[in-house]
Amino acid sequence: MAEVLALIPTDLDRGFLGLPSRLAETLGDRSVLAQTVRRAARIRQVKRVVLVCPVGQEPLALLGEAEVDKPVEVFRTAAAGDDRYRAMRTSAWKWALGSWRGGLGGMTCYDALLPAKPLREAMEEYGAASAILIGADWPVVDPKLCENLLDLHLKHGAAMQIVFNQAPPGLSGIVVGTDLLDRLIESPSGGFGSLMAYQPSRPQADPVGKDVCVQIPPAVRNRAQRFVYDTAEAAARVAAIVDQLGSGMADADASEIVGAADTCLDDEGLPPQVTLELTARRLVNGPIVAQHHVALERADMSVGAAVEIVRQLGARGDLALTLGGLGDALLHAHCAEIVTAAHEAGVMGIAIETDLLVDEAALDALLAMPIDVVSVRLNADTAGVYERAMGVDRFGEVMSNMERLINHRNRQAQDGHRPVGVPWIVPRLIKTAETLPDMERFFDRWVHFTGHAVIDPATTGRGPDGDLMPAGSPVMMAPPKRLACRQLERRMSIHADGRVALCDQDWLCRDDAPDVTRVSVADAWRSLAPTRDAHGDGRWHELPLCAGCAEWHRP
Repeated sequence: MAEVLALIPTDLDRGFLGLPSRLAETLGDRSVLAQTVRRAARIRQVKRVVLVCPVGQEPLALLGEAEVDKPVEVFRTAAAGDDRYRAMRTSAWKWALGSWRGGLGGMTCYDALLPAKPLREAMEEYGAASAILIGADWPVVDPKLCENLLDLHLKHGAAMQIVFNQAPPGLSGIVVGTDLLDRLIESPSGGFGSLMAYQPSRPQADPVGKDVCVQIPPAVRNRAQRFVYDTAEAAARVAAIVDQLGSGMADADASEIVGAADTCLDDEGLPPQVTLELTARRLVNGPIVAQHHVALERADMSVGAAVEIVRQLGARGDLALTLGGLGDALLHAHCAEIVTAAHEAGVMGIAIETDLLVDEAALDALLAMPIDVVSVRLNADTAGVYERAMGVDRFGEVMSNMERLINHRNRQAQDGHRPVGVPWIVPRLIKTAETLPDMERFFDRWVHFTGHAVIDPATTGRGPDGDLMPAGSPVMMAPPKRLACRQLERRMSIHADGRVALCDQDWLCRDDAPDVTRVSVADAWRSLAPTRDAHGDGRWHELPLCAGCAEWHRP
């Protein structure tokens, strides 16, 4: 059998998310890197473990007495872990940390292991045709899950150049052949996500329904948590699991690791995602817009309040912040100042939600902000549909702004003034009877030009007397069996007046809503715990806003 490598992209300075590397930290009785290497070496088919690292680094010094019975080599290259698309891949992933896929452009957790070129060079160096790729900060990776992938790949060879599963980030590697890496070298901007996501130019069935996706236990597959030792929250979870399993950690599989995570409660100090509404104002008022149906009579948030909120949010270290909510963030006079404050406070991901009905100076200012995503509420592909849905005849203006934004961003990247593809520019369309005629063309157009587009479900908002606007969805999207709302566990919405909504459907806020201008953001989040607990216990019918809600299924 040809040699199979375990390739571990390794950087002792920083992790994929741009955070300082934690590979040298002690986990159990050895370093994080040593734990990863030890488990990678236990993969039956692997003959050699290769650490692919930047020139000048000495990762073997972290292994100590790692009890590895297979050769561990170091392949140093100036291209290790870095290329001109790294920032784009990182920004794409900041709102999907707990999932194996779901990043912008179809990005997966395995795209953190790229670029492909140094991996391909390492395989050539050691004469290998197959490899399993594992992150250096994946110390609880399951050797058995990896073995199952390699069994399938080695049985079919060239026919299965990529084999994967749906394990949460950090629990399983991905198997690749040299031909597959050659393809990624030729198209470096796409990564693994481009092979798995729907592309209008080459439609395909979802790969998770094909043989290249190996089935795993549902309890593992459905776990929406990160098992990568990088962010403070994820590292604390992994450390707690290792401590709990003790000597059993050496042989623990993914099911046991997930089971141990059940008893390792996450810190509820702050949620992973926050939407901050700087203003409730928009320049559109059509039938698909909340302001067409509801009077949102709240003033713009003061710059002082906003800066204090984002300062608190930065304490988490891996938080993803969306500035928008029910309003257009670019209409706030101090939007750029607030974005800068969030970035300097340590907020990891920053997105702007806007209708993009602004002048050229505002567009240029937008690209000067340290942001990851510009989410454009376009909602049409033709002028007629735009006017009917949005209530204004300004489609030409917004399309001109889209063109300027994209071209200006790309020119800045070509000139070396910003990373390629950052910020992501993501057009969105709410699926309603008004927008349905444009939906297919909208999606195909913008996936081609911007790499990602979003079709949002029509929502109604919830108030004390029920829905706040008519249901606009052409079809009912909620599954027949209701489960606990998935949004409540990881998202918080703060209105411009400082009050914290129960969820993003609570447009008017309850009378007893916590106010983050009076209490800390962390205290406000903890005050919503009874609602999360009620959903966990299946008691959503006891909550007035939740009982009749049809949006509980959204990710």
